[in-house]
Amino acid sequence: MPTRLLTQTISIDDIITTNNGVPIDLSDASGFSVQCVIDENTDSAQNFNAGKQEIQTLTFPALSAATDGDYFTVTDTNGAKWAAALDKYGLSLSEPSGAIYAAIAAGKKTYVDCSGDGTAEVQTLTWPALAGATDGDYIAFYDARGRAWAIAIDTTGSAVTPPTGAIWAAIPAERKSYSNFSTGTNAASMAVIAETAMNALTDFADYFTTDDTAADGTMLLTSDINGVLTNPVPKSFDDAGAGSISAAETTPGVWATAIEVAASVEAAIDALTGFTALIVTDDTAADGTMTFTHQAYGDVADADLKSFDDAGAGSITFDETTPGVDSDVDVSADTVTIATHGLPTGMKGQLTTTGTLPAGLSLSTDYFVIAVDENTIQLATTLANAQAGTKINITDQGSNGGVHTFTPTSIAGASVTFQKSNNNSDWSNIESATSITADASVWLEVVNPQYKWLRINYTLTAGSMSIDNLILLKG
Repeated sequence: MPTRLLTQTISIDDIITTNNGVPIDLSDASGFSVQCVIDENTDSAQNFNAGKQEIQTLTFPALSAATDGDYFTVTDTNGAKWAAALDKYGLSLSEPSGAIYAAIAAGKKTYVDCSGDGTAEVQTLTWPALAGATDGDYIAFYDARGRAWAIAIDTTGSAVTPPTGAIWAAIPAERKSYSNFSTGTNAASMAVIAETAMNALTDFADYFTTDDTAADGTMLLTSDINGVLTNPVPKSFDDAGAGSISAAETTPGVWATAIEVAASVEAAIDALTGFTALIVTDDTAADGTMTFTHQAYGDVADADLKSFDDAGAGSITFDETTPGVDSDVDVSADTVTIATHGLPTGMKGQLTTTGTLPAGLSLSTDYFVIAVDENTIQLATTLANAQAGTKINITDQGSNGGVHTFTPTSIAGASVTFQKSNNNSDWSNIESATSITADASVWLEVVNPQYKWLRINYTLTAGSMSIDNLILLKG
């Protein structure tokens, strides 16, 4: 029998196991020598993302800087859009007409009355006695939207010549009245006539409340919308002078502040069914800002900011405070995604984290890999469970932010044993096992072996090792 050189390469990966090399036929061999070269494999620690909730910040304007119908949308981590629009006057005049707002389902958007805060303006109009008035004297006054209304004094009851002034002419007919004051005598009676005429104007009572109970010719004109009004303008019939009616701002109107607008929006959007389960709002900074914290991990689309007709960006602004990060933990499948992880089923290791591990997993605990595919693993509590595919139930994704790490266990113990047999079935040790805890080389040389078969037995306690066997058979 000529001299032959045989090689065997064996890899044992992170499994508590025993591995037997291929039996070598020693028939007709006068001797043999074996060199076992053992390399401890250091498997790389594998990181996977803990995930992070995205936080977005919207900044709301003071109501004075807003246009009715300015709106925003936020997108949740499921891809659904939610929206809130600013109702500046509390009149629900017309929801936004923009395409983005229109496409959102009714239950996911709200037209928010922001007018409840602030202060309603009160103006005092003072009417003259009939004898002190000139036919056609009028006063123009303005609602919170800037629309003009007017009352003119017809001293004769014959409505001979209505005012010719430019301000009067610009006011629509339904919002002005050239009223018969001829039955008035003193200022108090003139105020009564004026009040009746004013309340008869189309839609007037939706925007103003009058009060002449002082019975002295004065009338309080209170805006029904909180906010600043343009001061009334008293005029003679041709705008050549101020005429006989006078006015004063008794209580200045005040628009809702940015803080108040944010609070109104928060209350309204939180009331939408299902919203707070997906996004949590917080306006406690009390500066007109509100944070939107998405409850699931991952990146979400930026907010859309629009005017009521999508013609511009509107008055609300946006900032991505904390970008969202997708979690590599899938709770529904109890899996961890690690690209090209290279971890075999049965590999033992432990977990560390810069945050909090997903529920179901613990620090300083041995786990065993179930290799689902090249990019996905599950974890088991024992080697037997890993080999059976019995995974750990993960019930949440862990901390908001940070990185989790799976570190394979380094070699903790192994042994090499040379074994013999005469029938390739019943094996016994040629010599005692050689213990290994690091890279090593083990030799065996035998002259005139009294057996027909040789094999090399390896037992690994933990870790990973690769073995190259060089076997020289002498003829």
